[in-house]
Amino acid sequence: MRAVPQLPPTADVRVSVSDNSSANRRPLPKVRTTISGPDGLREALTDSRGRATFAGLPPGEYTLQWASDGYKSENRKVQLHAQGCAEVPVFMMLDRRVLGRVLTRAGLPATKVTLEMVPVHPGPNGSEAERATSDVDGLYEFEYVRTGDFYLGVNLDRPSSPDLPYAQWYFPGTADPAGATIVHLPETPGVQTFDLILPEPQKDRIIEGVVVWPDGRPARAGLTLEDPRWPGYASHGGADAEGHFLLHSFDGTLYRLHAVGGVSSISSFDSFSAEPVEIQPNGPPLKLRLILTRPGDSVRQEWEQRAHK
Repeated sequence: MRAVPQLPPTADVRVSVSDNSSANRRPLPKVRTTISGPDGLREALTDSRGRATFAGLPPGEYTLQWASDGYKSENRKVQLHAQGCAEVPVFMMLDRRVLGRVLTRAGLPATKVTLEMVPVHPGPNGSEAERATSDVDGLYEFEYVRTGDFYLGVNLDRPSSPDLPYAQWYFPGTADPAGATIVHLPETPGVQTFDLILPEPQKDRIIEGVVVWPDGRPARAGLTLEDPRWPGYASHGGADAEGHFLLHSFDGTLYRLHAVGGVSSISSFDSFSAEPVEIQPNGPPLKLRLILTRPGDSVRQEWEQRAHK
């Protein structure tokens, strides 16, 4: 601290470059690093530890860029103050891309379709899906994708939605993962192209009915409609004072329907559920009568059962 007043009115930038495509983020030597700002343009190559230093820079804003065969990284801006320094860690990714076009059954470009790349062997944190969205010409591009084996498709890690009403669909064109083409990304840069033709969008299917108590009285109840593959994305509704409910679903999807009501007293609220109903795909509109005969909250009970598996 005592030495600071005697320092020259310049600043340093210390760069460290590593390979973010590898598990251990190994240092990258011989990466050409350029810095431009009030002092003009300077260049340096990173050393064997992936480091480079630019010393004696006047204060001001600087832009840093990196170039290395087969790797990509965004530019960075730093603000330097007199007698100061900036540490700039850089995590470069292999220039490894997956791109292509999304088309409808009629051969037209499919716009604003979210595609996913899901690991064939997910890690402990879940699917860790990569996502890309098609543009007005149906073109999509994945950048900075990790090394590994992936499924490519639509709605691979979440249920269908009004914005994306397609059933789960794998490249090259199947609902069955056993028939999917596995996209392998090696530990080298490169571009792979895959064009995907979408299935027909699913249609809206009405599920309606009444919820009643065992004696036939109408019951107010909460309705939970879930795709068993992704219970965390369930849709919800409610039965009114007459016990009536109406829900929207997709005709090509298997669902599980829960109805949970309750009886309140001064000191407690006891839940009762109807037996969960499995709703098979590709059926007609449904009219159901759900009877609250089962003590407890069936949604919570099934969540707890999944958590213990």
